[in-house]
Amino acid sequence: MIFRYILIFFLRNNYGYFRSVFIVPFIGVFLGATIIFMTYSIMNSLEYEMEYRVNSFKYKYNHCEQNFIGNLNYENSGTQKISFVKNENKESVVEMYLFDNFEEYKNKISNFIKEDLQSEGVLIGDDLANFLNIQLGDSIDIFLPTDLNVSSSYIPNASYQVSSIYSFDLFDYDSRYLFIPKKIIDDLIVYDDVCYYSDELIKSYLSIENSLLLEAIKLEKKLYTGLSFMVIFICCIIIFNIMSMVMIDKQQQIYYIQILGVNDLKFNTILIAFNSFLSILSTFIGFVVANLILYLNYNFNVFSFIFSAFPFNIVPFSGHLFEYFLLYLFINLLIIFFSTLPYKILRK
Repeated sequence: MIFRYILIFFLRNNYGYFRSVFIVPFIGVFLGATIIFMTYSIMNSLEYEMEYRVNSFKYKYNHCEQNFIGNLNYENSGTQKISFVKNENKESVVEMYLFDNFEEYKNKISNFIKEDLQSEGVLIGDDLANFLNIQLGDSIDIFLPTDLNVSSSYIPNASYQVSSIYSFDLFDYDSRYLFIPKKIIDDLIVYDDVCYYSDELIKSYLSIENSLLLEAIKLEKKLYTGLSFMVIFICCIIIFNIMSMVMIDKQQQIYYIQILGVNDLKFNTILIAFNSFLSILSTFIGFVVANLILYLNYNFNVFSFIFSAFPFNIVPFSGHLFEYFLLYLFINLLIIFFSTLPYKILRK
């Protein structure tokens, strides 16, 4: 009975009418929670896709040295060269990677290979293939200006078949890189150094590829999530103001409630229960709506007009469940704190 009376106390003004002003902040909480959970899912999905593509394209660790002496376990080895590729129509400068175990690298990026002749030859990106106007099985000429013979002005060059075409759809990976088995170009290359590649950290002196890029992606996720919290924070301030006005308006009723035997502990408990219910309900609906939108877009392309600008498919519920729980808990604690604070201030 007391609980019901206190609920009416909060939800109705002194004239008995419903306080519709309560609707606005909790709609804001719902929208804020929707934005936060949607942003978090999107950024988690983008972070996973970009990290997966970056780490698939290049080995995570490498060590390049001309005369390496030591015990180093590695997955692949080879060398890197700046080369010049051309056909009858066009030409381009690319970075060429030569691998001793070329099949191991092809297996590493197998999910991104669009076309493959299953033969030894050049592996290029689809953007470079389109630029040079070549197809699978065509030949391209490779020139190595860094190995120029100064006395004869001869630039080592040879023609090789395009045996595979890959597509990463990330940065300039599909237009600036070229891969080739080291053994078919050995007679053309002057080796300055040998590079050892690995996806596992074996030695401390291995350099890490793309670490700054991956850290930047994680920072971007934190930044967007933090900006989304601004919506929740603004709603918390609105709730605080509304509850402050309610407490000022209801001071006399609060006094009568205390005479009836409802002490501060009971009143606080009911107040927290009331605000917790509204907060948990609003944020839960926001969580469901956010992931429902992503689910419908991922499976049925319903919201393609919104998500078409993203380079990858956005996976719903992307990320760890524990991270979502922490977000959910933090949002609700923030709202509950601001909604119960006015009563504490008033009592003091």
